[in-house]
Amino acid sequence: MESVTRAILDLWQVLAAEPDMGRLLTSVVRAAEIATGATFGEIVLTNDSWTRLEYQFAQPAELALLESLRNRLGRRIIGVVTNAQATLQVEEPATPSPGSGIPQAARHRETMVDSALRLPLQVEGTHIGFLTLFNKPGGFSADDREFMVTFLGQVSTTIEREVMRVRLTRIETRLQGIFEAIGDGLLVCDRHGKPILANRAFRTMFFPPGQPNEALPAVLPPLLENPADTGLQEVVLLKPHARVLSSSFVRTRDETGKVHEMILSLRDITHSKRLDQKFLQLISILIRRMERLVTALGKKRRPRTRRRVWHRLRVIVCNLVHLSELKAGPLRVDKLPLTVREWLEEAKPRLETRLAKSGHGLHWPALPDEADEMVFADGGALQRALRTLVAFHTGRLAAGTTIDLRLALEQGAWHLRLITPRAAWKSLPDPALLDWQSCLDRFLEETRRGFFLGLAFIRQVMEAHKGMFSCTVAEDHVVFLFTLPSGAF
Repeated sequence: MESVTRAILDLWQVLAAEPDMGRLLTSVVRAAEIATGATFGEIVLTNDSWTRLEYQFAQPAELALLESLRNRLGRRIIGVVTNAQATLQVEEPATPSPGSGIPQAARHRETMVDSALRLPLQVEGTHIGFLTLFNKPGGFSADDREFMVTFLGQVSTTIEREVMRVRLTRIETRLQGIFEAIGDGLLVCDRHGKPILANRAFRTMFFPPGQPNEALPAVLPPLLENPADTGLQEVVLLKPHARVLSSSFVRTRDETGKVHEMILSLRDITHSKRLDQKFLQLISILIRRMERLVTALGKKRRPRTRRRVWHRLRVIVCNLVHLSELKAGPLRVDKLPLTVREWLEEAKPRLETRLAKSGHGLHWPALPDEADEMVFADGGALQRALRTLVAFHTGRLAAGTTIDLRLALEQGAWHLRLITPRAAWKSLPDPALLDWQSCLDRFLEETRRGFFLGLAFIRQVMEAHKGMFSCTVAEDHVVFLFTLPSGAF
Protein backbone atom coordinates (compact mmCIF):
# COMPACT_ATOMS: atom_id res chain seq x y z
CA MET A 1 0.00 0.00 0.00
CA GLU A 2 1.29 3.42 -0.91
CA SER A 3 2.43 5.66 1.90
CA VAL A 4 -0.02 8.40 0.87
CA THR A 5 -2.93 5.99 0.98
CA ARG A 6 -1.78 4.67 4.35
CA ALA A 7 -1.52 8.21 5.75
CA ILE A 8 -5.03 9.05 4.53
CA LEU A 9 -6.47 5.83 5.99
CA ASP A 10 -4.72 6.47 9.30
CA LEU A 11 -6.16 9.99 9.41
CA TRP A 12 -9.66 8.72 8.65
CA GLN A 13 -9.29 6.07 11.33
CA VAL A 14 -8.28 8.68 13.87
CA LEU A 15 -11.25 10.86 12.99
CA ALA A 16 -13.66 7.91 13.26
CA ALA A 17 -12.20 6.50 16.49
CA GLU A 18 -12.53 7.70 20.06
CA PRO A 19 -11.23 11.28 20.00
CA ASP A 20 -7.61 11.75 21.05
CA MET A 21 -6.21 15.19 20.29
CA GLY A 22 -2.61 14.04 20.48
CA ARG A 23 -3.20 11.18 18.06
CA LEU A 24 -5.13 13.45 15.71
CA LEU A 25 -2.35 16.04 15.53
CA THR A 26 0.38 13.42 15.02
CA SER A 27 -1.63 12.02 12.11
CA VAL A 28 -1.94 15.53 10.68
CA VAL A 29 1.84 15.97 10.85
CA ARG A 30 2.45 12.64 9.16
CA ALA A 31 -0.10 13.32 6.41
CA ALA A 32 1.44 16.77 5.77
CA GLU A 33 4.93 15.28 5.53
CA ILE A 34 3.85 12.64 3.00
CA ALA A 35 1.66 14.99 0.95
CA THR A 36 4.38 17.63 0.52
CA GLY A 37 7.46 15.41 0.58
CA ALA A 38 8.91 17.15 3.62
CA THR A 39 11.57 15.31 5.58
CA PHE A 40 10.34 16.49 8.98
CA GLY A 41 7.35 18.36 10.36
CA GLU A 42 5.98 19.48 13.70
CA ILE A 43 3.14 21.43 15.25
CA VAL A 44 4.01 23.86 18.04
CA LEU A 45 1.01 24.90 20.19
CA THR A 46 1.58 28.10 22.16
CA ASN A 47 -0.06 30.12 24.94
CA ASP A 48 -3.10 28.42 26.49
CA SER A 49 -3.75 26.00 23.66
CA TRP A 50 -3.48 23.01 25.98
CA THR A 51 -6.66 24.13 27.74
CA ARG A 52 -8.46 24.74 24.47
CA LEU A 53 -7.53 21.37 22.97
CA GLU A 54 -7.60 19.22 26.11
CA TYR A 55 -4.25 17.47 26.16
CA GLN A 56 -5.35 13.88 26.68
CA PHE A 57 -1.84 12.73 25.75
CA ALA A 58 0.13 14.47 28.48
CA GLN A 59 2.05 12.31 30.92
CA PRO A 60 1.42 12.66 34.69
CA ALA A 61 4.79 14.35 35.18
CA GLU A 62 3.99 16.82 32.42
CA LEU A 63 0.60 17.60 33.91
CA ALA A 64 2.20 18.18 37.31
CA LEU A 65 4.69 20.53 35.69
CA LEU A 66 1.89 22.35 33.89
CA GLU A 67 -0.03 22.78 37.14
CA SER A 68 2.97 24.24 38.96
CA LEU A 69 4.07 26.64 36.22
CA ARG A 70 0.92 27.74 34.39
CA ASN A 71 0.38 30.75 36.67
CA ARG A 72 4.00 31.93 36.80
CA LEU A 73 4.70 35.09 34.86
CA GLY A 74 7.11 34.79 31.94
CA ARG A 75 6.88 31.00 31.75
CA ARG A 76 4.56 29.64 29.10
CA ILE A 77 3.70 26.00 28.46
CA ILE A 78 3.84 24.82 24.86
CA GLY A 79 2.88 21.59 23.15
CA VAL A 80 5.23 19.98 20.63
CA VAL A 81 3.67 17.47 18.25
CA THR A 82 5.56 15.43 15.66
CA ASN A 83 4.63 12.38 13.65
CA ALA A 84 5.97 10.17 16.45
CA GLN A 85 5.08 11.93 19.70
CA ALA A 86 3.04 14.64 21.34
CA THR A 87 4.35 16.22 24.55
CA LEU A 88 4.18 19.30 26.71
CA GLN A 89 7.30 21.39 27.16
CA VAL A 90 8.20 24.41 29.28
CA GLU A 91 9.29 27.22 27.01
CA GLU A 92 12.54 29.02 27.66
CA PRO A 93 12.34 32.82 28.21
CA ALA A 94 10.31 33.76 25.18
CA THR A 95 10.26 36.59 22.72
CA PRO A 96 6.92 38.06 21.74
CA SER A 97 7.22 36.91 18.13
CA PRO A 98 4.79 34.16 16.99
CA GLY A 99 6.27 30.69 17.01
CA SER A 100 8.99 31.57 19.46
CA GLY A 101 8.02 28.50 21.43
CA ILE A 102 9.76 26.13 18.96
CA PRO A 103 12.13 23.92 20.98
CA GLN A 104 15.87 24.35 20.68
CA ALA A 105 16.23 21.08 18.72
CA ALA A 106 13.68 22.23 16.18
CA ARG A 107 15.39 25.61 15.83
CA HIS A 108 18.65 23.85 15.17
CA ARG A 109 17.03 21.70 12.49
CA GLU A 110 15.49 24.77 10.92
CA THR A 111 18.94 26.28 10.43
CA MET A 112 20.19 23.11 8.76
CA VAL A 113 17.36 22.55 6.24
CA ASP A 114 17.21 23.80 2.71
CA SER A 115 13.70 25.17 3.09
CA ALA A 116 10.84 25.46 5.58
CA LEU A 117 7.11 26.01 5.24
CA ARG A 118 5.33 27.54 8.26
CA LEU A 119 1.57 27.83 8.37
CA PRO A 120 -0.63 29.15 11.18
CA LEU A 121 -3.10 26.82 12.90
CA GLN A 122 -6.36 28.34 14.11
CA VAL A 123 -9.33 26.98 16.04
CA GLU A 124 -12.55 28.96 16.39
CA GLY A 125 -10.78 32.01 15.00
CA THR A 126 -8.04 31.90 17.63
CA HIS A 127 -4.38 31.34 16.78
CA ILE A 128 -3.15 28.29 18.69
CA GLY A 129 0.20 27.59 17.03
CA PHE A 130 2.06 26.71 13.83
CA LEU A 131 2.55 23.70 11.58
CA THR A 132 6.12 23.80 10.25
CA LEU A 133 7.48 21.48 7.54
CA PHE A 134 11.23 21.17 6.93
CA ASN A 135 13.69 20.09 4.23
CA LYS A 136 11.75 19.24 1.09
CA PRO A 137 14.09 18.40 -1.75
CA GLY A 138 13.84 21.21 -4.27
CA GLY A 139 11.97 23.47 -1.83
CA PHE A 140 8.27 24.06 -1.20
CA SER A 141 6.14 25.36 -4.07
CA ALA A 142 3.13 27.64 -4.17
CA ASP A 143 0.99 24.54 -4.78
CA ASP A 144 2.33 23.03 -1.56
CA ARG A 145 1.33 26.13 0.38
CA GLU A 146 -2.12 26.24 -1.23
CA PHE A 147 -2.70 22.55 -0.53
CA MET A 148 -1.59 22.90 3.09
CA VAL A 149 -3.81 25.96 3.66
CA THR A 150 -6.82 23.96 2.44
CA PHE A 151 -5.75 20.89 4.42
CA LEU A 152 -5.28 22.85 7.65
CA GLY A 153 -8.68 24.47 7.13
CA GLN A 154 -10.24 21.01 7.23
CA VAL A 155 -8.12 20.07 10.22
CA SER A 156 -9.26 23.19 12.08
CA THR A 157 -12.89 22.32 11.31
CA THR A 158 -12.35 18.82 12.68
CA ILE A 159 -10.74 20.16 15.84
CA GLU A 160 -13.55 22.67 16.32
CA ARG A 161 -16.13 19.91 16.03
CA GLU A 162 -14.28 17.80 18.56
CA VAL A 163 -13.95 20.73 20.97
CA MET A 164 -17.67 21.40 20.58
CA ARG A 165 -18.44 17.72 21.16
CA VAL A 166 -16.42 17.72 24.37
CA ARG A 167 -18.20 20.84 25.58
CA LEU A 168 -21.64 19.41 24.77
CA THR A 169 -20.73 16.17 26.53
CA ARG A 170 -19.74 18.07 29.64
CA ILE A 171 -22.88 20.17 29.56
CA GLU A 172 -25.03 17.09 29.05
CA THR A 173 -23.34 15.31 31.95
CA ARG A 174 -23.76 18.35 34.18
CA LEU A 175 -27.43 18.80 33.25
CA GLN A 176 -28.12 15.11 33.72
CA GLY A 177 -26.58 15.27 37.18
CA ILE A 178 -28.69 18.31 38.09
CA PHE A 179 -31.79 16.63 36.67
CA GLU A 180 -31.20 13.53 38.80
CA ALA A 181 -30.39 15.54 41.94
CA ILE A 182 -33.56 17.67 41.91
CA GLY A 183 -35.72 16.67 44.85
CA ASP A 184 -39.01 17.16 43.01
CA GLY A 185 -40.20 14.43 40.70
CA LEU A 186 -39.69 15.35 37.05
CA LEU A 187 -41.17 13.55 34.06
CA VAL A 188 -40.72 14.52 30.40
CA CYS A 189 -43.21 13.20 27.84
CA ASP A 190 -43.13 13.50 24.07
CA ARG A 191 -45.88 15.13 22.04
CA HIS A 192 -47.91 11.90 22.13
CA GLY A 193 -47.76 11.65 25.92
CA LYS A 194 -45.20 8.87 26.03
CA PRO A 195 -42.73 9.18 28.96
CA ILE A 196 -39.18 9.58 27.68
CA LEU A 197 -37.23 10.85 30.70
CA ALA A 198 -37.69 10.78 34.49
CA ASN A 199 -35.42 11.66 37.39
CA ARG A 200 -34.63 9.66 40.51
CA ALA A 201 -37.22 11.40 42.70
CA PHE A 202 -39.99 10.60 40.22
CA ARG A 203 -39.00 6.95 40.06
CA THR A 204 -39.02 6.76 43.85
CA MET A 205 -42.52 8.24 43.98
CA PHE A 206 -44.13 5.96 41.41
CA PHE A 207 -41.94 2.88 41.56
CA PRO A 208 -41.20 2.11 45.23
CA PRO A 209 -38.74 -0.75 45.66
CA GLY A 210 -40.51 -4.09 45.45
CA GLN A 211 -43.94 -2.55 44.78
CA PRO A 212 -45.85 -2.54 41.49
CA ASN A 213 -46.70 0.66 39.67
CA GLU A 214 -50.43 1.22 39.59
CA ALA A 215 -50.55 5.01 39.86
CA LEU A 216 -48.87 6.39 36.76
CA PRO A 217 -51.62 5.31 34.30
CA ALA A 218 -54.14 7.11 36.49
CA VAL A 219 -52.12 10.32 36.72
CA LEU A 220 -50.96 10.98 33.17
CA PRO A 221 -54.25 10.82 31.17
CA PRO A 222 -55.97 13.71 33.01
CA LEU A 223 -52.88 15.85 32.53
CA LEU A 224 -52.55 15.00 28.85
CA GLU A 225 -56.22 15.78 28.24
CA ASN A 226 -55.85 19.25 29.77
CA PRO A 227 -55.77 21.68 26.81
CA ALA A 228 -53.82 24.39 28.66
CA ASP A 229 -50.07 24.77 28.28
CA THR A 230 -49.61 25.16 32.04
CA GLY A 231 -51.59 23.96 35.00
CA LEU A 232 -51.66 22.80 38.61
CA GLN A 233 -53.42 19.92 40.27
CA GLU A 234 -53.22 17.69 43.31
CA VAL A 235 -52.67 13.96 42.87
CA VAL A 236 -53.58 11.41 45.53
CA LEU A 237 -51.85 8.05 45.20
CA LEU A 238 -53.64 5.29 47.06
CA LYS A 239 -52.16 2.01 48.23
CA PRO A 240 -49.41 0.93 48.09
CA HIS A 241 -47.94 4.41 47.58
CA ALA A 242 -50.03 6.35 50.12
CA ARG A 243 -48.80 9.72 48.90
CA VAL A 244 -50.24 13.13 48.15
CA LEU A 245 -48.50 14.94 45.29
CA SER A 246 -48.75 18.52 44.12
CA SER A 247 -48.26 18.53 40.36
CA SER A 248 -47.57 21.25 37.83
CA PHE A 249 -47.01 20.85 34.12
CA VAL A 250 -45.95 22.91 31.14
CA ARG A 251 -46.07 22.16 27.43
CA THR A 252 -43.34 23.34 25.09
CA ARG A 253 -44.12 24.08 21.46
CA ASP A 254 -41.99 24.36 18.34
CA GLU A 255 -41.90 27.31 15.94
CA THR A 256 -45.05 26.04 14.16
CA GLY A 257 -47.04 25.89 17.38
CA LYS A 258 -47.15 22.10 17.65
CA VAL A 259 -46.61 20.52 21.03
CA HIS A 260 -42.99 19.45 21.39
CA GLU A 261 -42.80 18.05 24.92
CA MET A 262 -44.63 18.13 28.23
CA ILE A 263 -42.70 18.53 31.47
CA LEU A 264 -44.44 17.34 34.62
CA SER A 265 -43.17 18.39 38.07
CA LEU A 266 -44.39 16.56 41.17
CA ARG A 267 -43.75 17.49 44.79
CA ASP A 268 -44.48 15.14 47.66
CA ILE A 269 -46.70 17.07 50.08
CA THR A 270 -47.83 14.05 52.10
CA HIS A 271 -46.05 15.20 55.25
CA SER A 272 -47.34 18.77 55.07
CA LYS A 273 -50.88 17.53 54.37
CA ARG A 274 -50.79 15.26 57.38
CA LEU A 275 -49.36 18.06 59.48
CA ASP A 276 -52.14 20.39 58.38
CA GLN A 277 -54.68 17.71 59.23
CA LYS A 278 -53.19 17.26 62.71
CA PHE A 279 -53.12 21.02 63.15
CA LEU A 280 -56.85 21.29 62.39
CA GLN A 281 -57.60 18.35 64.67
CA LEU A 282 -55.72 20.03 67.48
CA ILE A 283 -57.49 23.36 66.95
CA SER A 284 -60.83 21.58 67.04
CA ILE A 285 -59.99 19.78 70.29
CA LEU A 286 -58.77 22.95 72.02
CA ILE A 287 -61.80 24.97 70.95
CA ARG A 288 -64.13 22.26 72.24
CA ARG A 289 -62.29 22.31 75.57
CA MET A 290 -62.62 26.07 75.75
CA GLU A 291 -66.34 25.76 75.03
CA ARG A 292 -66.80 23.30 77.91
CA LEU A 293 -64.77 25.49 80.27
CA VAL A 294 -66.77 28.62 79.38
CA THR A 295 -70.00 26.71 80.00
CA ALA A 296 -68.67 25.42 83.32
CA LEU A 297 -67.50 28.90 84.33
CA GLY A 298 -71.07 30.18 84.30
CA LYS A 299 -72.13 27.45 86.72
CA LYS A 300 -69.34 27.93 89.24
CA ARG A 301 -70.04 30.16 92.20
CA ARG A 302 -67.06 29.60 94.49
CA PRO A 303 -64.24 32.09 93.75
CA ARG A 304 -61.51 29.49 94.09
CA THR A 305 -63.18 27.19 91.60
CA ARG A 306 -63.76 30.04 89.17
CA ARG A 307 -60.06 31.02 89.38
CA ARG A 308 -59.06 27.45 88.58
CA VAL A 309 -61.33 27.40 85.51
CA TRP A 310 -59.99 30.79 84.41
CA HIS A 311 -56.43 29.47 84.76
CA ARG A 312 -57.24 26.47 82.55
CA LEU A 313 -58.80 28.77 79.97
CA ARG A 314 -55.76 31.02 80.03
CA VAL A 315 -53.44 28.05 79.47
CA ILE A 316 -55.44 26.94 76.44
CA VAL A 317 -55.44 30.46 75.00
CA CYS A 318 -51.67 30.74 75.47
CA ASN A 319 -51.18 27.42 73.72
CA LEU A 320 -53.41 28.55 70.86
CA VAL A 321 -51.38 31.72 70.47
CA HIS A 322 -48.14 29.75 70.56
CA LEU A 323 -49.50 27.22 68.09
CA SER A 324 -50.59 29.85 65.57
CA GLU A 325 -47.20 31.60 65.74
CA LEU A 326 -45.26 28.34 65.49
CA LYS A 327 -47.31 27.21 62.51
CA ALA A 328 -46.88 30.59 60.82
CA GLY A 329 -43.12 30.06 60.50
CA PRO A 330 -40.09 32.02 61.74
CA LEU A 331 -40.93 34.48 64.50
CA ARG A 332 -40.33 38.18 63.95
CA VAL A 333 -38.83 40.03 66.90
CA ASP A 334 -38.03 43.71 67.42
CA LYS A 335 -34.32 43.87 68.21
CA LEU A 336 -33.38 46.92 70.25
CA PRO A 337 -30.21 47.72 72.22
CA LEU A 338 -30.16 46.45 75.80
CA THR A 339 -27.78 44.70 78.17
CA VAL A 340 -28.04 41.16 79.52
CA ARG A 341 -28.07 42.63 83.03
CA GLU A 342 -31.14 44.73 82.17
CA TRP A 343 -32.93 41.70 80.76
CA LEU A 344 -32.32 39.52 83.81
CA GLU A 345 -32.76 42.11 86.56
CA GLU A 346 -36.06 43.27 85.08
CA ALA A 347 -37.32 39.67 85.02
CA LYS A 348 -35.92 38.77 88.48
CA PRO A 349 -38.72 40.17 90.75
CA ARG A 350 -41.51 38.32 88.92
CA LEU A 351 -39.50 35.12 88.83
CA GLU A 352 -38.82 35.22 92.58
CA THR A 353 -42.48 35.97 93.34
CA ARG A 354 -43.65 33.05 91.20
CA LEU A 355 -41.16 30.66 92.77
CA ALA A 356 -41.97 31.79 96.30
CA LYS A 357 -45.69 31.08 95.76
CA SER A 358 -44.92 27.54 94.63
CA GLY A 359 -42.45 26.89 97.44
CA HIS A 360 -39.28 26.97 95.33
CA GLY A 361 -36.15 29.06 95.48
CA LEU A 362 -33.79 30.79 93.04
CA HIS A 363 -30.04 30.99 93.48
CA TRP A 364 -28.96 34.18 91.72
CA PRO A 365 -25.18 34.75 91.88
CA ALA A 366 -23.53 38.05 91.01
CA LEU A 367 -23.55 38.68 87.28
CA PRO A 368 -20.18 39.12 85.53
CA ASP A 369 -18.98 42.57 84.51
CA GLU A 370 -19.44 41.63 80.83
CA ALA A 371 -23.21 41.59 81.44
CA ASP A 372 -23.17 45.38 80.96
CA GLU A 373 -22.15 45.01 77.32
CA MET A 374 -24.76 45.95 74.74
CA VAL A 375 -26.69 43.36 72.72
CA PHE A 376 -29.54 43.77 70.26
CA ALA A 377 -32.59 41.75 71.25
CA ASP A 378 -36.29 41.88 72.02
CA GLY A 379 -36.27 42.30 75.80
CA GLY A 380 -39.98 41.59 76.16
CA ALA A 381 -39.78 38.32 74.21
CA LEU A 382 -36.75 37.18 76.21
CA GLN A 383 -38.48 37.93 79.52
CA ARG A 384 -41.60 36.01 78.45
CA ALA A 385 -39.41 33.07 77.45
CA LEU A 386 -37.67 33.06 80.84
CA ARG A 387 -40.96 33.33 82.75
CA THR A 388 -42.45 30.48 80.72
CA LEU A 389 -39.49 28.26 81.52
CA VAL A 390 -39.70 29.03 85.25
CA ALA A 391 -43.44 28.27 85.21
CA PHE A 392 -42.62 24.94 83.58
CA HIS A 393 -40.27 24.18 86.48
CA THR A 394 -42.72 25.11 89.25
CA GLY A 395 -45.33 22.59 88.13
CA ARG A 396 -42.89 19.68 87.93
CA LEU A 397 -40.33 20.22 90.72
CA ALA A 398 -40.67 18.99 94.28
CA ALA A 399 -41.38 21.70 96.85
CA GLY A 400 -38.31 23.32 98.37
CA THR A 401 -36.15 22.84 95.25
CA THR A 402 -33.80 25.68 94.34
CA ILE A 403 -33.08 26.59 90.73
CA ASP A 404 -29.45 27.50 90.17
CA LEU A 405 -29.05 30.29 87.58
CA ARG A 406 -25.63 30.72 85.94
CA LEU A 407 -24.55 33.25 83.32
CA ALA A 408 -21.31 33.12 81.34
CA LEU A 409 -19.83 34.59 78.17
CA GLU A 410 -18.41 31.70 76.13
CA GLN A 411 -17.01 31.82 72.59
CA GLY A 412 -18.74 35.06 71.64
CA ALA A 413 -22.18 34.11 72.99
CA TRP A 414 -24.04 34.44 76.28
CA HIS A 415 -24.94 31.15 77.96
CA LEU A 416 -27.69 31.28 80.57
CA ARG A 417 -28.22 27.96 82.38
CA LEU A 418 -31.03 26.93 84.73
CA ILE A 419 -29.74 23.90 86.67
CA THR A 420 -31.82 21.66 88.95
CA PRO A 421 -31.17 18.28 90.63
CA ARG A 422 -32.47 15.35 88.64
CA ALA A 423 -33.98 13.75 91.72
CA ALA A 424 -36.16 16.84 92.35
CA TRP A 425 -38.25 16.30 89.21
CA LYS A 426 -41.59 14.56 89.63
CA SER A 427 -41.40 13.59 85.94
CA LEU A 428 -38.25 14.29 83.96
CA PRO A 429 -38.59 16.77 81.07
CA ASP A 430 -38.37 15.25 77.63
CA PRO A 431 -36.11 17.18 75.18
CA ALA A 432 -38.67 16.25 72.51
CA LEU A 433 -40.97 18.88 74.05
CA LEU A 434 -38.82 21.49 72.31
CA ASP A 435 -40.22 20.30 68.97
CA TRP A 436 -43.78 21.53 68.53
CA GLN A 437 -44.64 18.84 66.02
CA SER A 438 -43.66 16.17 68.54
CA CYS A 439 -45.87 17.91 71.10
CA LEU A 440 -48.74 17.84 68.64
CA ASP A 441 -48.27 14.12 67.92
CA ARG A 442 -48.16 13.30 71.62
CA PHE A 443 -51.34 15.21 72.33
CA LEU A 444 -53.26 13.47 69.56
CA GLU A 445 -52.27 10.01 70.83
CA GLU A 446 -54.99 8.37 72.87
CA THR A 447 -52.65 7.60 75.76
CA ARG A 448 -51.41 11.17 76.22
CA ARG A 449 -53.66 14.10 77.07
CA GLY A 450 -51.15 16.66 78.36
CA PHE A 451 -50.40 19.52 76.01
CA PHE A 452 -47.74 22.19 76.44
CA LEU A 453 -46.12 24.28 73.69
CA GLY A 454 -44.20 26.64 75.95
CA LEU A 455 -40.78 25.04 75.49
CA ALA A 456 -41.21 24.85 71.73
CA PHE A 457 -42.14 28.52 71.64
CA ILE A 458 -39.08 29.43 73.76
CA ARG A 459 -36.95 27.65 71.19
CA GLN A 460 -38.55 29.67 68.40
CA VAL A 461 -37.91 32.91 70.30
CA MET A 462 -34.23 32.09 70.75
CA GLU A 463 -33.81 30.99 67.12
CA ALA A 464 -35.34 34.30 66.05
CA HIS A 465 -32.47 35.93 67.95
CA LYS A 466 -29.96 33.69 66.12
CA GLY A 467 -29.47 31.84 69.40
CA MET A 468 -30.43 28.42 70.74
CA PHE A 469 -32.49 26.76 73.45
CA SER A 470 -31.78 23.22 74.61
CA CYS A 471 -32.53 20.75 77.39
CA THR A 472 -30.04 18.22 78.77
CA VAL A 473 -30.96 15.45 81.21
CA ALA A 474 -27.77 14.17 82.85
CA GLU A 475 -27.19 11.55 85.55
CA ASP A 476 -27.48 13.95 88.49
CA HIS A 477 -28.96 17.18 87.12
CA VAL A 478 -31.17 18.75 84.46
CA VAL A 479 -29.97 21.80 82.50
CA PHE A 480 -31.97 24.22 80.37
CA LEU A 481 -29.66 26.42 78.28
CA PHE A 482 -30.34 29.78 76.63
CA THR A 483 -27.75 30.88 74.07
CA LEU A 484 -27.76 34.51 72.91
CA PRO A 485 -25.17 35.99 70.51
CA SER A 486 -23.03 38.70 72.03
CA GLY A 487 -22.78 42.16 70.48
CA ALA A 488 -24.60 43.54 67.44
CA PHE A 489 -26.18 41.16 64.93
